[in-house]
Amino acid sequence: MEISLRIDHRKVQAALDIAELKFYNELLDAMDHIKRRFFKDFRSRTRVREGNTRPFLRRMQGYVNATGGRGKVTGISLRLLTYSPVLGLLEIGGTIRAHGRKLRIPQAAALTPTGRLRKRYRRPWSEIDPRLKKNTFIRDDIIFRRIRGRENPVPLFKLEEQVTLPAILNYHATWASLGQWPEARIEQAADKALRKIGNRKSAIANRQ
Repeated sequence: MEISLRIDHRKVQAALDIAELKFYNELLDAMDHIKRRFFKDFRSRTRVREGNTRPFLRRMQGYVNATGGRGKVTGISLRLLTYSPVLGLLEIGGTIRAHGRKLRIPQAAALTPTGRLRKRYRRPWSEIDPRLKKNTFIRDDIIFRRIRGRENPVPLFKLEEQVTLPAILNYHATWASLGQWPEARIEQAADKALRKIGNRKSAIANRQ
């Protein structure tokens, strides 16, 4: 004598797929929320404010990856990163030393109003347009440029053997300041997905 219960695995799998898709959508939203919250807090916490270091902040990147394919929560991750070595030094502090020729430290005349190095000066000095270098000269380790209509030459670059960058980025400190909030936000996403699944189940039952 035997009693057996057969399960319609297609219906079970369909239910699991629906549940995972609900969580998948909510988890993507949570990850994006965490990313936006991090960068908002980071902009207020970083001590990089002005000068030629500020443009490097645009190289901070945040990605929400979904490598497992649509609906697969196991492939979701959040990456906050930068490939800029200067930003790495601004996070921990460090010294950049010249190899051969001295380092060119941009002065105000070599920068745009937003603090970026002007395009004409972004190449090595030996490759810069000779017409731009025609009215330049070096005095006391400073590259000056004579500008028509101005009585005094304008400093473009200060030449240094090395430059020390302080630890002012506060990248990891910003993440630490979030505490347990990222984990709580993911739990919130799971709870929201479960509520939606419950509401869907109730709606189906009411139609029946």
